[in-house]
Amino acid sequence: MPRPALPLNPGESLKYVVVLVKENHTFDNLFGAYPGANGSTTAVLSDGGTITRPAITAGLLAENPSHFHDDAVTAYADGGMNGFDLIVQPPPGLGTVDPLLPFAYYPQALVPNYYALAGQYALCDAFFSTIMADSFPAYMSLIAAQSPAYEDPTGVVWRCGAASTVPTYDPATCKTSSAAPCFSIPSIVDNLPANLTWRSYTEQYGTGPLSSPFDAIKGVYTKGTLPNTRLNSALLKDLRAGDLANITYVWGGNASEHPTQDICVGENDTVAIANALMQGPHWNETLLIVTWDDWGGFYDHVAPAVAPCSAGGGPFNLGFRVPTLLVSPYAKKGLVYHTPTEQASVPRLIEDLFGLPRMSSAAGSTARDGTAGDLMGTLDFTQAPAPGLVLQPRTCP
Repeated sequence: MPRPALPLNPGESLKYVVVLVKENHTFDNLFGAYPGANGSTTAVLSDGGTITRPAITAGLLAENPSHFHDDAVTAYADGGMNGFDLIVQPPPGLGTVDPLLPFAYYPQALVPNYYALAGQYALCDAFFSTIMADSFPAYMSLIAAQSPAYEDPTGVVWRCGAASTVPTYDPATCKTSSAAPCFSIPSIVDNLPANLTWRSYTEQYGTGPLSSPFDAIKGVYTKGTLPNTRLNSALLKDLRAGDLANITYVWGGNASEHPTQDICVGENDTVAIANALMQGPHWNETLLIVTWDDWGGFYDHVAPAVAPCSAGGGPFNLGFRVPTLLVSPYAKKGLVYHTPTEQASVPRLIEDLFGLPRMSSAAGSTARDGTAGDLMGTLDFTQAPAPGLVLQPRTCP
């Protein structure tokens, strides 16, 4: 049975949750120098030596560090977090990667608006990827609190009916195999009552039908996702007009921050979305969650609590830390949230805010929303709704 909605501030409530998914940065890569957070600007190497990590300078990154599942296992080094210098670079076809690039970090001067949002709202410094993987498995975790897939092969179309297969694993045995990217698992939108709406903003890739990660969930795909899917280019107009679904996911795009993109462009994109929400008619009823999908091949010093795999196949849950901001009039100002959480904590929070049942309660489900850490501690519904912090976009190089 659905749980009752949480008691909220009298006359106010969080009616809208927007999940903005950026790409490919660890916590230490983006917030390693943030005051009061568990960050680091040094790194331990495989030989036991320690280096001072280089600060990134403005502009495009030189390359895209390798960040497949096997790379993450190498970097994890059985919990030592000192195998990052052992990752074979470069990834196929991507040129020569500077051996120090995976250790580089962004100083505050290059991400001042992210620091500003963290100072005004809540920043999580113990938020982990639900699976030790790259992009699309992370997307699954954010909407389904789990991912049967553990890697995102190049060229795969992640949609039911696509002629593709992806590497998968059995969370009960850790045995690996492959399957079509069409998973019979529950998702966060399965149990929405008639009075709640959802929407997914994405890019148009190629000439196929417009699709988003929800199209890889069989139960959602078969009902038809197109009425709930819009182009990223429509997002700001919709937000400014107050045309907002109760649950909204925003994926990727040309400002996703995926290397080699200039993070200035991605930060400006985040600021534009946040500003549109803050200046729109629903700010006092909205939570914006800004998170990153995967580690991107970048260093992080905190070892995830990885469950052992006795059947082979290497570790899968959890993956490395990724930055996460909770921006809302009810966010605790300047909070650095140290409670261990993960990508599955995002659907858990949505369930709690809207009184939805846990996906993990379905028969045979291996969803992690029932065990993932709780993000509710970042919010305070007894405080007066805080006004939005409208920021100025930066001039990018």
